Amino acid sequence: MPAIQPERLRIESARLVESFNQPGAFVRGLRQILERYGDHTYRPGQTGRPPSLLPSHNVPPPVLRQVAQDVKAAASQDPTAALTLCDALWAENGLEARLLASALLGSLPTENAEQVIQRLSTWARAGGEETFLNTILDQGLQTLRRQAPAQALVLADSWLQSSKTPEQQLGMHVLLAMLAEPAFEDLPSVYRLIAPFLRTAPALLRPDLLNVLAALARRSPQETAYLLKQALNASENAETAWLTRQALDNFPPGVLENLKSELKKVGGL
Repeated sequence: MPAIQPERLRIESARLVESFNQPGAFVRGLRQILERYGDHTYRPGQTGRPPSLLPSHNVPPPVLRQVAQDVKAAASQDPTAALTLCDALWAENGLEARLLASALLGSLPTENAEQVIQRLSTWARAGGEETFLNTILDQGLQTLRRQAPAQALVLADSWLQSSKTPEQQLGMHVLLAMLAEPAFEDLPSVYRLIAPFLRTAPALLRPDLLNVLAALARRSPQETAYLLKQALNASENAETAWLTRQALDNFPPGVLENLKSELKKVGGL
């Protein structure tokens, strides 16, 4: 793996982006850059992180950042060509190519929301390791989360309505990403989407539910506590009380005592 020379990398990336409107040529050029900068001595597990299931060239992060920066700039001028390139990159079936595809998708304007959501739905439903799926959702939804949150909530809702746990987990992850956006204010929609899960408390979704509850409690402790009290009184499922107990530490003292009192009333504390 050669040392990165920033100026040379910028030139290589700029030349690559010249083929932005030719997906086949772009993918071939990307392969060459990945081969040049890839760490071919790397062995999965050396960093202590679980190895990716996708083939990877293990390039240093600055390489992919430079390419992503340049290709996003080109995408702002021609979103239609960018969508075609996203498809070609995803079909490459390599870790770096797919990360670049999701970053490119997340840079597209809200006018392309339907095409963005369609691709993210297809990609996520194809499955894969949790960390990778979370990354492509975070990157692929960047513009929608910030500029068209209602569209991102539609996607979360479609996954949460699924009968398949992996898709429900994806929906929870979208909600968590939305709550991490300081400008996001539509908490009532999030409450509406998670309310049914608080009453049923599916075992495989509990970690995701607790993460979302913690984020909600930081944003609006009073309203979140009210939601939990409603769930406690509407459900005969003991796991609803368990969820509430696990979430207690996220609330300030006054709200915390109120929730504890509610738990005692229903025999959950």
